[in-house]
Parts: sequence; structure tokens; C-alpha cells
Amino acid sequence: MSAVRTSVRGMNLVELVLQPMSVETWRLGESELVAATTGLSQRIRELEALRVRMVADLDSRGTAKAVGASSTAAWLSGVTPDEPGGGRADRAPGQGAGNASGYG
Repeated sequence: MSAVRTSVRGMNLVELVLQPMSVETWRLGESELVAATTGLSQRIRELEALRVRMVADLDSRGTAKAVGASSTAAWLSGVTPDEPGGGRADRAPGQGAGNASGYG
């Protein structure tokens, strides 16, 4: 994972991600707002890629059924605000990636 180094009013990107409600965006100058938005967007993409890999691994292991769910999509919709169809969409990129878990 790449290290995104962004600082906004004394908060680094990790702090922004962990404390999003404490960021007073209206106080940011244009360059700070651009840097924070760019850095945050990159981090969101990295986190989403990790999430896709993790869901693919959960699915390949059969973890959802082991914890009582009918499918990975059903489990995912129960633990996140995603729609049941969203679980399948999350798995799709992992299927084509040929990841190390052997899934895909």
C-alpha cells in the first residue's frame, strides 16, 4: 500500500480517515482541500481494493456459511449497509484478478 502523505491543519491523512467528523472542511484553503481530497480518494481506492480481496477470500473459504449466512452476499449485506447484489459486485473484480487465494 502506498503511503499517502497529506497534512491538513495539523492532521495527517490517517487522522482524517479515523476522525472524519472532526475535519472542518470550510476552514481549508484551496490547496489544502485539493491535497486532502486527492489523498483521501487514493486511500479510499486502496481500502476498497483490500475489501474486494478480503471478500473474495471469505467467499473462497466458505466463511459466510460457517457463520450461518446463506451466502457471502447475504453475510455482507448483514454486516454492511450494502445491498445483497452489492456483495456479488464486490466479488467480481477479485474473480478476474487471479489472486493468491486461488479464487478466480
